[in-house]
Amino acid sequence: MVMNSDPNLIISDDYTNEVGNTCRDRGGNLDDAMNSYLSLLDQVASEAIPSGAQHDALVAFTNVARQLYGGKTGTLKETSKTLQTTCEDFIAEVDADDQFRSLNGA
Repeated sequence: MVMNSDPNLIISDDYTNEVGNTCRDRGGNLDDAMNSYLSLLDQVASEAIPSGAQHDALVAFTNVARQLYGGKTGTLKETSKTLQTTCEDFIAEVDADDQFRSLNGA
């Protein structure tokens, strides 16, 4: 990766870690909320509207929502953990580049 050198550039490790942790936490919260939402839709379809056209429409909607979400596999949680890891990797890469430059007199 080619980047322009800016000797005044400051990257805050704390801020970058905070962004990664926030992504992880919010993704976990969204994942839990989505699973609760899908469970509630299933419960309404099975207990409140057990048959008929509205039941069929609700089941179809729930199936589409589940498909778009990716099932009950923790999709949002995994994606948010990837964002956190990306932040951590970014800090490590910048630190490694800084050490390389300081060893080579840059």
